[in-house]
Amino acid sequence: MNAFGHLKAIGASDAAQPLLDKAGVVPDDGVTGLDSAFVKAASQRFYAREPLLRLLA
Repeated sequence: MNAFGHLKAIGASDAAQPLLDKAGVVPDDGVTGLDSAFVKAASQRFYAREPLLRLLA
């Protein structure tokens, strides 16, 4: 949840899905498998998440 809240990429296997669910991680472009997609995602932040996480004044 910390990486999600900091708008960072999350790489996870299918077996990690229950953990992501419990942490409240909503799948988006930044939640990837543990492959080259994660390497690409890790080079950026996912600002589309921000309105879901905190109130912007």
